[in-house]
Amino acid sequence: MKDLLIPKYLSIAAPYGLFVAVLYLFAFWGTFKLNILEFIGFADLAKLALYPLAASFIFLLTGTAISELVIGDSLPPGGGAYTKIGSFGRRHSRLLLAIYILLIFALVVFVRNPFKWIVIASLLSFLSTVLTHLNIFISLIPNPRARANILFLLILIPGFAFAYGKIEANAITQGYAPYFVDAQSSKLQLSNAPDEPISYVGYIAENFILYENATKKIIFIPIKGRELLVLKPNPKSSLGVY
Repeated sequence: MKDLLIPKYLSIAAPYGLFVAVLYLFAFWGTFKLNILEFIGFADLAKLALYPLAASFIFLLTGTAISELVIGDSLPPGGGAYTKIGSFGRRHSRLLLAIYILLIFALVVFVRNPFKWIVIASLLSFLSTVLTHLNIFISLIPNPRARANILFLLILIPGFAFAYGKIEANAITQGYAPYFVDAQSSKLQLSNAPDEPISYVGYIAENFILYENATKKIIFIPIKGRELLVLKPNPKSSLGVY
């Protein structure tokens, strides 16, 4: 029976992984008003998103595992259902859910700080509590604690991927890109003032993508025929201040 379930889970995991990659890439490249699918195919989506997301997801999953080990027994799923707060929540569940969704909507529309997407991803992931009571998930994952953690992560990971893409792109536009381009050494006729450098964005469709901070322009540099593109580490990037 277990042998039959493995292909079933893999058939779900593959499109889910692609969905996560698409969210990250659309968030990142969409910040620069670029539709990534105009330059690459679906086969390249996971490859482009794998490296930037891998390290961050390791920390995310490690943090979730540690929190489960530390507070798992003291706070089991549904453990507070019959407390005063739990009873109040069950009586007014529809109203509280509406307020919760309106809060998320307000964050999306009115807050400009890119770190809002981490808050939004976290808030959305707590909606998994509603899903844990659905029969389809109860039958798929009978263990309540495993069901709560898995559904929480299944919602959190795509939201976190989108948030990470937005934050990374915003860092580049604010002068905190991991690498700047040495225009003189690279023989590029671009505006490269010390206080408004040229940021390296990435590589798609055999083009280096640069962001000219002085003009706020996106620049495509074809690899074909180019001898050299010199990059230098951005000391500001190591500060992690976006």
